[in-house]
Amino acid sequence: MRKLLLLLMAFTVSAAQVFAQGKVVTGKVSDEKDGAPLNGVSVVVKGTSIGTTTSKDGLFSINVPAGATTLVFSFVDFTSTEVVIGGKSVINVALTSEDKAMSEVVVVGYGTQRKRDLTGSVTQVKAADLQNRPIQGPDQALRGQVAGVTVTQSSGTPGASLNVNIRGTGSINASSQPLYVVDGIPLNTGSYSQIGVGGQTLNSLADINPNEIESYEVLKDAAAVAIYGSRAANGVVLITTKRGANKKTKVNVNSYYGISDAYNTIPVLTGPQYVELLQEGVRERYGATIVPSQLGLVGLNNAPSTYPTTNWQDLIFRQATIKSMDVNAQGGNDKTRFFISGGVFDQNGIVINSNFKRYNFRINLDNTITDKLKLTGGIALSRSESNRLRNDNNIYGVVSTSLLLGSHIPAYNPNGTYGRDPNASIENPLANAFEVTNAIRNNRSWGLVGYIGRVNYAYKGRYLFSASLRRDGSSRFGANRRWGTFPSISGAWRLKEESFLSNVNFLSDLKIRASYGIAGNANIADFASLPLVGAGANYIQGAGLAPSQLGNPNLGWEEAEQTDIALEFQLFKKINIIAEYYVKNTNNLLLAKPLVGASGFTSVTENIGKLQNKGVEISINGDLIRKKDFSWNTNFNITFPDNKVVKLFNGVPFASGFASWVQEGEDLGSFRGFVMKGIFQNAAQIAAAPTHSSATRPGDVEFEDLNKDGRITSDDQRIIGSAVPDWFGGFTNDITYKKFSLNVFFQFVQGNEIYNNTRSFGEGMNGVFGQAATTWDRWTPSKPSTTTPRAVFGDPSNNRRVSTRWVEDGSFVRLKNIVLSYTVGKSRVFIQAENLKTWTKYKGFDPEVSTFSITNTAPGTDFLTYPQARTFSFGVNVTL
Repeated sequence: MRKLLLLLMAFTVSAAQVFAQGKVVTGKVSDEKDGAPLNGVSVVVKGTSIGTTTSKDGLFSINVPAGATTLVFSFVDFTSTEVVIGGKSVINVALTSEDKAMSEVVVVGYGTQRKRDLTGSVTQVKAADLQNRPIQGPDQALRGQVAGVTVTQSSGTPGASLNVNIRGTGSINASSQPLYVVDGIPLNTGSYSQIGVGGQTLNSLADINPNEIESYEVLKDAAAVAIYGSRAANGVVLITTKRGANKKTKVNVNSYYGISDAYNTIPVLTGPQYVELLQEGVRERYGATIVPSQLGLVGLNNAPSTYPTTNWQDLIFRQATIKSMDVNAQGGNDKTRFFISGGVFDQNGIVINSNFKRYNFRINLDNTITDKLKLTGGIALSRSESNRLRNDNNIYGVVSTSLLLGSHIPAYNPNGTYGRDPNASIENPLANAFEVTNAIRNNRSWGLVGYIGRVNYAYKGRYLFSASLRRDGSSRFGANRRWGTFPSISGAWRLKEESFLSNVNFLSDLKIRASYGIAGNANIADFASLPLVGAGANYIQGAGLAPSQLGNPNLGWEEAEQTDIALEFQLFKKINIIAEYYVKNTNNLLLAKPLVGASGFTSVTENIGKLQNKGVEISINGDLIRKKDFSWNTNFNITFPDNKVVKLFNGVPFASGFASWVQEGEDLGSFRGFVMKGIFQNAAQIAAAPTHSSATRPGDVEFEDLNKDGRITSDDQRIIGSAVPDWFGGFTNDITYKKFSLNVFFQFVQGNEIYNNTRSFGEGMNGVFGQAATTWDRWTPSKPSTTTPRAVFGDPSNNRRVSTRWVEDGSFVRLKNIVLSYTVGKSRVFIQAENLKTWTKYKGFDPEVSTFSITNTAPGTDFLTYPQARTFSFGVNVTL
């Protein structure tokens, strides 16, 4: 008993001594900017596990043991602060907002880096900033968000591919699309459909649910992309999907519903106007007494006023629905973390009977087995269904025939069958939409072996250096050049860390970086280097085989050699500016070398030619205002590209598409044709002008005699435009006021031309195709026009030849997206509009167009292309 009492006394004295030596420290933590209390700040006694967090009023209370000297205050998005305790029992702390732009971690090839330590050109796009936009796939998310990246939605077809170029078109015959890497796995993004639906191609990226994505990183210069070697000449897009976290499980429900329509249509002639024009064209060609039936044209002799009018565009375009629903759960503990997601996306096209539907399911798991061993895995399942209609560079498509079928034809005959034009092979647009079914299945642009290495070095946080080397071998190239080596080197100097700038307070950061490297392009046919044999060479009624392709054992990589220099600086910890200059030379282009016919082959693929892309990129991001109830963040980027064909085989130019022309010294994307001078008003003008044709009459187009030889021939053609813009970019503003948030995104392109081949058909006035309303102002003796020629059947003077008549300014500014949202607790409701307003002089459906979809040599051509939709939607995000 005595021993027990002595023990209790000793324990009591000891406890009293500890209590006497320790103490309770209280205080308040606030935001340095506006003094607002910070809830949830971690307060820890340095060197111990003793800690607490602040209340919603920013208050804390902590028991500090004897001998403790320092409290550590840390909070997300704020700089950690250490405070010496000393004799204080009350400590109030104001935390400084962390420079998020510089401290954020970005994904680079096979790793991550802090943004402030980057020596290469890497731009991050956070998926959270693009949430709930009605986009089908991740490639759409990049539109207007990254300097140097052009994204052309060449067709409005649901599920169709997009043309994405990073720092210009980098090849002529090989692909110029970037490499997409999802969670470290490269995607096979080629389109392998052999079904003839026109210029549109399938889009494997549309199979990815954008709501499963955490971030996009766009790798642009050689220092960033060379680690991917033979596939990186056109840049790399890294897509990181969401993963679990060591926190309480969070369930998110995201849903929206919208209505889409065609925001623009092309006015056409009425039925009576069309018949009047055709009868006039017949008389102009064959004489005043000739009627259409004498030429074999059926049912066109009657008085024009007796014919009906069918507006085919009104019949094929519709208000279409777009729906999206996905649910995900995210959570875990210190050992195991998970992300599970499932969703459905259902988009009806604005053209009847076109649609795209996607089902997604994903599981991402991370398990920390030991401090040195981590297991990461994921499963992603996707199924896409679409009904694809013939359109885009296809005169038998639904949109196509709505313009090309005369408006004098009824939609249905009295017996219920589809109305048809007996004088043309053009189908009824309604029959095209409902009676043709395209079901597509794809299995997946082959073998590749690569070895990589990279070293990063930083000295004092201000001198940064990086170098990488990759060596690849590809089954696509010849036996003598199967392997390629792709090096890069880059460095950066953070001048702000130097003493001579340390007192320049308005300058928060300043960095100069430069890089050089080589990346490859292996995106050609799988067997381009091999001699091939094909069937069909029958002999004496027996089946036979014959050589179909000449092999080339010396066929090797296209190499993109790129130099980059950039200046990055931050002002007042608010405004981040990056100005970048790049030069990318693509050498050893994979081109077809013409052969003499006696060889038995017309061409062989060799490494010939050179392209150059250079330009200036400027990005400005400003966290302009950030207060308790109001904030304003803006992002602006602009690019000034310069693209040139430097070298071709023997300097010989060649044609592509309808009017595109590939020539040394010119843009890759140039148009070539005649120059329209005006319209002949009388016979005297024709007699005084260079000879056009023996059929030329008043009302026909006069073309420029460029070589001054007195005749209009093919030698009088020149470069008449370019699809390459002078500049392009995007402008985004995020504004919040209390629980309201407004996001406004503008997209702009300036200085590019479009070859409007739709107009050359719709204003040709030379046959039985339906005609645009603009032809009503055509030249006649009593109404002489200076812009639109006469109607003449068969067009004997070739008025509709490729010329400046069809080249239009493709510049536009588009209010691409606007979202207004309201936050209630952890939930959010929003309304949004996509493609709300477009300012352009272009006369077609849409200035963001390319009928050949993914093309290197013929961009910027419009021919009967499915237009983009305008969409209004309402949605909710609920977090449980």
